[in-house]
Amino acid sequence: MPVATNEDEIDAIGDPVIGLDIHVVTLTNIDELFRAAPYIDALLINPGTQQFMVDREIITDIARFRDGKITRRPASPDTEITVDNPTVYPDALAEALSAEARNHRLIRQMWMRELREDEVPASYLVIVKVPEEEFDDASADLAKAAATVEGLALPVEFRLFLSNVQYPGHSDPFYKRKLFGRS
Repeated sequence: MPVATNEDEIDAIGDPVIGLDIHVVTLTNIDELFRAAPYIDALLINPGTQQFMVDREIITDIARFRDGKITRRPASPDTEITVDNPTVYPDALAEALSAEARNHRLIRQMWMRELREDEVPASYLVIVKVPEEEFDDASADLAKAAATVEGLALPVEFRLFLSNVQYPGHSDPFYKRKLFGRS
């Protein structure tokens, strides 16, 4: 499907096609276009000049990022993955997530870690202690809160706390729900 970024690009396409409808497509409504037209596999951006192709998967990832469902692609098999305390602690992120967690009575604790690929910081890893059946809803809301934090150095990932996994770094959570007026 051809997409033009401005009126000059529309003119560069050439003669209009009879019956052609022109619609404004933005990042806020592009996923709606894909849901309404499942036969569209890609967008051809500025076909009269640049001819840049963007497939459905990339658009879906952009929409998920926009909606706060921040995700990452898997690392290659030869990449060394490590987890530890953040090199630079994202205080604003911890504050935003703590504020959101107070709206979820079942989120008990959260820990902040940094995921590194070949010793290079790759993402903030937020480990959430919540009943497993509540994790998807809680992490989606937490991701929306994370998306409001400006200037984050890394993307954010959420993982369910598993009691049988030893997480490196200090054991103090940045968020702990107060029960009965006590921590």
